[in-house]
Amino acid sequence: MSVLAVATLKMQWGHTTEMKKLLIAVGLLVCLPVYGQERSTIVRDITIWYDAFNKRHPALAQQIMSEDWIDIPAAPGQPPGRKGVERAVSSW
Repeated sequence: MSVLAVATLKMQWGHTTEMKKLLIAVGLLVCLPVYGQERSTIVRDITIWYDAFNKRHPALAQQIMSEDWIDIPAAPGQPPGRKGVERAVSSW
């Protein structure tokens, strides 16, 4: 599961305990032994992902998602792929 897929779970977890688990998981992924450019790319992508939700700006999320993005698990009623993330970001 990619860092971004893990981050999307934030939308579906309303409980503080679950949010703490998510933050721990993201923290561990960021702290993995990744070197140089690869590490800064991961940090940049995570920052853009959270900025997209905080600013309700779907275009930011679109910058870092692949064309064949699959949101696992998708929120109830969420359309598949990038379109679903666009809707989720807009309604966050």
